[in-house]
Amino acid sequence: FNTITHDGVIITNGAIFGQADMAFSPHVRMITGLRGDTYHFDVKSSVNTADSGSKTATLVSPKVSMIFSISPDNDLFVSGGYGFHSNDARGVTKAIDPASALVRVKGGEIGIKNRSFSTLQTALSLWTMESDSELVFAGDTGNTEPTGKARRIGVEWANYYKPTPWMIVDADVSLSRARYIGASAAGNRYVPEAMEQTVSIGAIISDYQGWFGGARLRYFGSRALVEDNSQRSQPSALVNLKVGKTLSKTFD
Repeated sequence: FNTITHDGVIITNGAIFGQADMAFSPHVRMITGLRGDTYHFDVKSSVNTADSGSKTATLVSPKVSMIFSISPDNDLFVSGGYGFHSNDARGVTKAIDPASALVRVKGGEIGIKNRSFSTLQTALSLWTMESDSELVFAGDTGNTEPTGKARRIGVEWANYYKPTPWMIVDADVSLSRARYIGASAAGNRYVPEAMEQTVSIGAIISDYQGWFGGARLRYFGSRALVEDNSQRSQPSALVNLKVGKTLSKTFD
């Protein structure tokens, strides 16, 4: 019944990205990338004035992918690189024990893509990702707080189908496992709120006798809410629908 925190937050960020695509032979390609990100956090707290302040942080993230055409219809790919996630601005400018502004993440994947049918592309990949810390919701304070290092591993199946020139259907299934590692791993601790099963199925109509639109179903499976997995969320689903009609060449 009392105000715990009341903050005004402005986050400004910019990025620059460069990519090089090299073909060593008709069957081997390499894609390299380099991304630079800068974030500026500005926080004004009317309750905890000592936690007001500003901070700027920059990270550079290299990435590389190798693609091997093992047959006319199949590509094997191996990718790896670095990324990041930003922490809650209110934690970044705290007067006592502030959080890192940008948290380093590294990951990699290996998979295969198939194009046996002209209208269908399908890909299966195995991936892993490690983060220097996780960002978890803290109900007592009404914001989020950084926790320990964590590792995610998973498998993803992605499909892209174009049955007609005016329709696209896609379907993706992802299964993953997220656990704390290192000093934070005692007791096989789960990462709270980390997704474990997701499914996305959608259909898009671009232009069928002047009509356009689409539908998408997203399913989110049950996930751990606390580190010991004693409390779990209920599965949920989200449906989006869109429909429109082109009345003239200049008006939809």
